[in-house]
Amino acid sequence: MNTRKLGRIFGCTMLLLLPMLGLLYVQTEIPTVYIVTADSHDVSIKLAINTIHETLAPASIRIVDVLLSQFESIPRNPDALVIVGHGHPDGLEVETGLILWSDLYDNVVPLNAKRTVVLACHSPTNLDENIFGFVGQIDAEAGALLSAWHIGKSVDFEVWLLWK
Repeated sequence: MNTRKLGRIFGCTMLLLLPMLGLLYVQTEIPTVYIVTADSHDVSIKLAINTIHETLAPASIRIVDVLLSQFESIPRNPDALVIVGHGHPDGLEVETGLILWSDLYDNVVPLNAKRTVVLACHSPTNLDENIFGFVGQIDAEAGALLSAWHIGKSVDFEVWLLWK
């Protein structure tokens, strides 16, 4: 057999095998959770953020902390969004007063997150827009655990679900 014929056989074999090798290589994206907080952090907000980080740590999840003033930096279609702050019946507390719940949700909805959790007292749930909130008052640590569980089950973080 001459080298030209061997080269053709090798080339044809490679052309047949390359698509099969491509099936073996599966690139998975790392899910990303954006934690958005008011510009000032007090003890309960820090506790909530740390609890979310610690709860999601065993899974391969990227967590990005963002201040509310940097909200525009969050890309569209994130896997999950958690807004952490102090809530009142009318809205989310910020340094300049309150952001009404309706105004906050009007800014959240266009991001088209798979799931959004608003970890703040009196944050209304809007299931039509995949926004989960808390009725009445909520403890920071308990709310953070519930938020992490809700995000985990709704964004298909399989590793996290198995860990729990």
